Amino acid sequence: MKKIALIVVWAGKLPDYFQIWLYSCKNNPSIDFYVFTDDRTEYEYPVNVKYNFYSFEELRQKFRNIFPFEISLERPYKFCDYKPAYGEAFSSYLKGYDFWGYCDIDLIWGNIRKFLTDEVLENYDRFFTRGHCSIFRNDEKINSYYRTLPANGHLDYKMVYQSDKPWCFDEWATHCGGGLSVILKEHNIPTYDEPMMADIDVAHGRFAIHRREDLKKVDYFAYSRGNLYACQMKKKDEIKQTPILYCHFQKRKIKLADNLNANEFVLLPPGEIRNEDDPKNKMFRSIKILYFDLVIFLKKVWSRIRALS
Repeated sequence: MKKIALIVVWAGKLPDYFQIWLYSCKNNPSIDFYVFTDDRTEYEYPVNVKYNFYSFEELRQKFRNIFPFEISLERPYKFCDYKPAYGEAFSSYLKGYDFWGYCDIDLIWGNIRKFLTDEVLENYDRFFTRGHCSIFRNDEKINSYYRTLPANGHLDYKMVYQSDKPWCFDEWATHCGGGLSVILKEHNIPTYDEPMMADIDVAHGRFAIHRREDLKKVDYFAYSRGNLYACQMKKKDEIKQTPILYCHFQKRKIKLADNLNANEFVLLPPGEIRNEDDPKNKMFRSIKILYFDLVIFLKKVWSRIRALS
């Protein structure tokens, strides 16, 4: 079995839903996760999640050490641009792994090996192209692609790493001139980018999914002993369950129920994790979705007013 390591770098307090992420990691025992953080909060870390305490300054030094020029890394959010460099910055932790990757923690994992089989891994050098999860073959040449492949007019890593501005360099960044995903595509690097996950649109209270025609509308997600399903209500008492690699609930406030069962729970819109759905709360949940949508709408209006003033 191919060995995979996934890296998370986090400066500041970890979010309340971090324990949910850890639960879903635990049920992927053949994958190792490395968390580098300055948060000493006690969580239930499973054996395959390796906690490593680093101060923010120590984390910055990790990246300073691999570049011959001064870098800009003044704010934790800037770590996103440095994700392509994790393979070099944390190379001492990645010895013996066939693949390494970076991922976010605002997601819930399903059964990773069900989707990333050895047969799939054998044929590509990169897997997925978004910042919430990308995986690379652990090879010195591939790990340095972000700096050795000609940018061809797209974002250049030196400019990105000497700028204090976030550029979304770790993914497509077409709005910024084209990030790593654009560069790798133009150089024909073998990339596997099947939409196996559910990337939830942040602009809607309901669960609208990017890049998935089969999952345009998801009523809720169900987690069951290491497997994650996108659930769609078809007819009365008929539910279509689609297995997914993970769901990414970016920028949502997630409310966790008390006494949560780590092996069986549901994620309900706009952002609530419970042991099971309660049909009696359907109307109340609809109100919360409408409120979520209203807040998003008012933020957009305010943003346009500020732009015009």
